[in-house]
Amino acid sequence: MSDALYISPNYRADQVDLTKLDDRIRIYEDQIRGWFLGPAKALLATPHSAFAVLHILMGYFESHAVYRAGTSSGGRSPEFFRRGFTAVFPRAAEGDPPGADLEAVSVWLDGAKPDSCDRRAEADEGSRQRAPHRAGDYQR
Repeated sequence: MSDALYISPNYRADQVDLTKLDDRIRIYEDQIRGWFLGPAKALLATPHSAFAVLHILMGYFESHAVYRAGTSSGGRSPEFFRRGFTAVFPRAAEGDPPGADLEAVSVWLDGAKPDSCDRRAEADEGSRQRAPHRAGDYQR
């Protein structure tokens, strides 16, 4: 067994210089793709996996805020989750979503970034394992 310390799925601590911005960005991208998005996308092929995928992806928001702040959330998870969520979905900071209708909430959040879903759909066009982004997409 190796004593190498991996700080992301593809990088060991001795392979990068974390004082360099480019290395920090590369590590962060590898962490997000390898620990959140990749496993979530792979799991979507499993029937009835949407709830598990949701749990994987919910962890992204707090870690995103930690990365942006450059400090640990240490005991302030709700605050950091909120900061990360509103960084990704700025409209969520403007007020309450439109009730409990998940499709309406999804459309409301998409309104904060009008092109995000279109770009994602274009990038995934032809892929049968496209990551859902609206509540209705999870129904089988």
